[in-house]
Amino acid sequence: MKAVIILIGLVSLFSGAAYAQTSAAIEKFARFPDGGDKLYEYVKKKMIYPADAKKDSISGVVYVEFIVDVDGTVLPETVKVIKGLSPSCDAEAVKIIKATPKWIPAATKSAATRQWISFPVSFVFE
Repeated sequence: MKAVIILIGLVSLFSGAAYAQTSAAIEKFARFPDGGDKLYEYVKKKMIYPADAKKDSISGVVYVEFIVDVDGTVLPETVKVIKGLSPSCDAEAVKIIKATPKWIPAATKSAATRQWISFPVSFVFE
């Protein structure tokens, strides 16, 4: 079977869970350069379906959260699984998020700011 990775959502934001360096509200949310389609392409291109997950027919969703910093980088120390699937699928999802290119950072009226992002990734067989 050919493994196919499907991105369930583009980017989901925690309602009210944005981390800002100031007390001002976020007006522009962090986003992947060139939009969600490019994020989907990036994840699909970089993801390697774990061999043990294929062998055991593991499929489902890994939910990852992380902070996009004021310069658009994903802070690697903040990337964590909030709902896992299997150790190998979880590790693969974290690896990909940590390696993403710079994002367009969130912003308030006055400046760029940090933002928490939650991101669901689905592992399925075709």
